[in-house]
Amino acid sequence: MTLVQSTSQERRAVQEDATFSHFHGFPETTLLESGKLPIAEIAKLAMREGQYTNPLYRVHRWFARRLGSQFRSILTGLSLSAAETSRFWDTLLGDVPLDGAVVLDPFVGGGTSLVEAMRCGAYVIGYDIDPVATFITRFELQAAACNPESGEIAELRGSIATQIAPFHRTKVKGREHEVLHHFWVERRTCRSCGTTFEIHPHFQLASSKEKRLQWAFCKACHEVYELPIERKEIHCRCGTRTRIRQGTLNRGKVGCPTCGNITGLADRGDSSTPPKWRLFAHEYIEQNPSGVTRHFKKATKEDCICYGKASRLLKEIEDSEGLFAPMREIPTDSRSDQRPIIHGFRRYRDLFNDRQLLHLTLLGKAIAAVAEPRVRRLLAMAFSEHLTTNCMYTAYAFGYPIFRRFLTILLIHQ
Repeated sequence: MTLVQSTSQERRAVQEDATFSHFHGFPETTLLESGKLPIAEIAKLAMREGQYTNPLYRVHRWFARRLGSQFRSILTGLSLSAAETSRFWDTLLGDVPLDGAVVLDPFVGGGTSLVEAMRCGAYVIGYDIDPVATFITRFELQAAACNPESGEIAELRGSIATQIAPFHRTKVKGREHEVLHHFWVERRTCRSCGTTFEIHPHFQLASSKEKRLQWAFCKACHEVYELPIERKEIHCRCGTRTRIRQGTLNRGKVGCPTCGNITGLADRGDSSTPPKWRLFAHEYIEQNPSGVTRHFKKATKEDCICYGKASRLLKEIEDSEGLFAPMREIPTDSRSDQRPIIHGFRRYRDLFNDRQLLHLTLLGKAIAAVAEPRVRRLLAMAFSEHLTTNCMYTAYAFGYPIFRRFLTILLIHQ
C-alpha cells in the first residue's frame, strides 16, 4: 500500500529529479479569497480525520501537527475560481490541479503542507530551523517509494523478534503467554521516617467503560483483580485494604504512606541518582478460539528472573561489542523545561531499563546494517518514534489501549 498517492513514482521519491508541466497559475479571484469555502463541513471532515489520522502522519509524532484535510482544502480553494463553489468537493476528493506549481513552506514543521501539495502534483520545497522537522518531512515525501512489506524489513522483523521474544513472556497456570506491557513503579525512601514506598497515582491498571470493568491491584502485594468499574476498594487476600483511587502521588505531590510527609515529585534530594524501579505487573495476551484477549497479572519471581537474563545478555553484548546506547549526559544549558533531569534522568541511557536497552541495541544495530538507504531511513524514523514509548519516562494510557503496528512485536514492549 502506498502512503502518498501521486502520478509519478519519481516525483514522490525525489522531488528535485521530477519534470513538471508548465503551471498556468491560479484564477484571478480564487474561491479561497472569496470567503466561500464550506468551513463548517471542512471542520467536520477535520474532526473525523483527527480520530483516524493518515498512517503516514503517525510514523513520527510532531507537536501540534496540522491536519491534511485543512491544507488540502486550502489548496482546493486556491485552484478554483470564486464562481466554482459547486466544484469544491469533487475537486477536493479528486485531483486538485497543481501540476507544475511550486509550493514553499519556510516553517515546515511536521510536513503536512508539503505532503498534501505533492499529492496534488506540486513541486514542494520546505525549510525549518529544527533538523528533526526536515528529517520527518523528507521521510514523508519519500515514504511511498519504500514497500513496508519488503523482504529486507520482513527479515529484520523476524530476526529481532526471535531474539527479544523470550524476554517478553510470562507464565499463567503453567502456560506461557506473550507480554504486551511490563508495569514499573518508582520506589522512594521518605527522608522524614525512612520508609521506602512506591509512588502510584492510583492503584488501577486499566478500565473499560464498554465492559463496565476495571483492573486494579493491591497496594501491598500487587495481586491484580478484575472488578466492576464502580468499585472503590480492594479487600485483598493478603489482608490489605486498598482504596483504588487513593495513591501516594497527587498533582505532583508525593505523600509518605507511613508518616504522611509531603514532598514534590521532583524533590528527590540527590537528583544525580537515577530513580529506583520495581517491576510489579504485566499485561499479557491469550490466544483462544474466539481471538486474542488481554489480561493483567502481578509480576512474579520468575518474571524478575527473566528480566535478569535480559540484563546479563545486554552486558555480554556491550562487553564484547561496545555500547550502542549513548552514555552522554542530557544537556542542561538553555533549557526552559528541566524535565526529565529533575526526575533523576541525567544521561540518555538512564531513560531505559536493561530489557529496553537490549531491545533497542539489537534493533538499532540491525537497522544500521540495512544496505538499502531508503529502507534504512524508514526504519530509523520508526526507531526514533519507538524511543518515545519504549522508555521509563512513559505512562500507560489506561483508557486507550492502542498499539503501534509498524514493527508489531518490536514496538509494543515496555
